[in-house]
Amino acid sequence: MGKYDLRIVLDRPEATYVPGERITGRIEIDVHEDCECKHGLWVSCEWKASSGGLGDMGEAGKQKLFAGSWRAGEHLTYPFDLLAPPGPFTYHGKRFAIHWCISACALLGLINLAVEKRFQLVAGEPPEEAQRGQVRSTPQPYRHAVKVEGSGWRELKAVFSLAASVAALIVGVPALVLGLLEILPRFLPFSVPFPLPRIMASGGIPFAPLIIGALLTSLGWRGVKRNLRAVVAGSKLGPVELELSSDVTRPGDSITCTLRFQPRTNLDLTEATAKVIATEHVWLRDSDDHAYCEQEVVTEIPTPLSPERTLAAGEIVVLHASVTLPSDVPYSFVGGRNKLLWTVGLELKLRGWPDWTCDVPFTVRA
Repeated sequence: MGKYDLRIVLDRPEATYVPGERITGRIEIDVHEDCECKHGLWVSCEWKASSGGLGDMGEAGKQKLFAGSWRAGEHLTYPFDLLAPPGPFTYHGKRFAIHWCISACALLGLINLAVEKRFQLVAGEPPEEAQRGQVRSTPQPYRHAVKVEGSGWRELKAVFSLAASVAALIVGVPALVLGLLEILPRFLPFSVPFPLPRIMASGGIPFAPLIIGALLTSLGWRGVKRNLRAVVAGSKLGPVELELSSDVTRPGDSITCTLRFQPRTNLDLTEATAKVIATEHVWLRDSDDHAYCEQEVVTEIPTPLSPERTLAAGEIVVLHASVTLPSDVPYSFVGGRNKLLWTVGLELKLRGWPDWTCDVPFTVRA
């Protein structure tokens, strides 16, 4: 048994609050030995985002309730009153969860244990505001279009990335071959003919060309596959203008996306889709204590933009779709190591050509 026992009692048994409400309760102390709480008894409102790996945490309010002496046999009560914060809201996802708690700690010495009492923070209006008939604010409309130019920055970035990937292949493939020429004779009973001179002096690091070549070849090939599609698709569609009705929305509201472009050549559009996607991003550690990121889609709402059709060169094409979010979708969250991000993923499938894709972020809030 320690010098004292500490517990937290909330005035609301169900322990569920909305932003702006008062979180009231008391700290009860049973003192077993005389002691000096010289640095104070503190209570705070804290949140934690945990994923089984690297977590996030924050503090939304703190109060000092007492500082002084405690005597054995005393039963003490200290009331507290904290304001329910605006967020993040309590969340139970696939890869991480967000919890709220009231934390209390008496600072007596170097080692002081904290006691926690969890509560739920949910979206809603404080009862006093609802009684006064106050109307919650609406998100500002998305006043300007998000433009994705096929001949502009997006395509230019893809072109530069493609050029860098090709350069990596040009250097990596010969290095890989020359590395093999250095390594294979060490393990094979016969010589490998190749019309290139040996590049390493005797005593050099035999695996260096092989490793560098394999790395550059792998990176270059991945970059070519990733960027070639964007360059080719953009060159066929021409400048593409994308517009969202709002970059901020709420559960139960609708978000509308519109695409406008003029194809440079005749194209067969086999499918056009808009997907509203919520993705969890978490950071974990492996057995060697190396951090790595994993992602998992928790919500996906596909909506067709257009049926299969033929696009004529120079035709002004306008595609649009409206997606209504369910009322129970999770809210956006951005922590240092755990995130829940929303995007509108657009995809145009062209017969005989690479698909055109674009992801546009937006925010879901209360």
